[in-house]
Amino acid sequence: MSSSLVHTVGLVLALALLEAVLSADNAVAIAALVSDLACPSLRQQALNRGLLAAFALRFAAILLATWVVRYPQLQMLGGLYLVWLAARHFQQQLQPDEPDALVTGAKGQTLATVIALVALTDLAFSLDSVTAAVAVTDEVWLIVLGGAMGIALLRFLAARVLVWMETWVNLQNAAYLTVLAVGLRLIARVAAPQLAPSEPLLLATMGVFFLWGFSGRWGDLNCQPSPPTPSAASSRAGNGV
Repeated sequence: MSSSLVHTVGLVLALALLEAVLSADNAVAIAALVSDLACPSLRQQALNRGLLAAFALRFAAILLATWVVRYPQLQMLGGLYLVWLAARHFQQQLQPDEPDALVTGAKGQTLATVIALVALTDLAFSLDSVTAAVAVTDEVWLIVLGGAMGIALLRFLAARVLVWMETWVNLQNAAYLTVLAVGLRLIARVAAPQLAPSEPLLLATMGVFFLWGFSGRWGDLNCQPSPPTPSAASSRAGNGV
């Protein structure tokens, strides 16, 4: 094996590892978004289509990487988007639940909306990884390949977290607290760098969130259908169902 090939393989593995490390919180955020859909098959569609769109956005970000690095205001926009996403989640939790529809979840999200949110959320989280990848190599095809491997790993991690969310009561809220923390850090890095928490502090904070997130199970109530109300039962009888 030639030295150039060894060097190329090493760069690809390094970029893939970089994507894996930086995609952990991203996977949690995407799983939280997809969990808004009530139907498991729609969740899988949202993951697959959303991450496909996310790869296209990442490719565009890679092509514009020098512009992304030059304008830190883009990180500010990404941070504001993530803060909005978290605030929207907690604000919707304060509203009364509405009946689930075929293509919507408990929060009334359509499949198309969730796909778009997944793609945009990945883009906001990937601003750091794109910047870091450019620092490793200036070969666009290597960065794209590393990004593709990262997206594949992200798909696996998000699916795993989605399963956990069906077991643990507080995990979705812990995920959105992580989204809020990452968003605030992106904003602080641009607006007030001296106030931006360090990477170890952010990871420790996320650890606390997830200790709480894994603190209670849904138990036997999870995924059990609600009994029909008397009016619904009489309606079915009247319709001959």
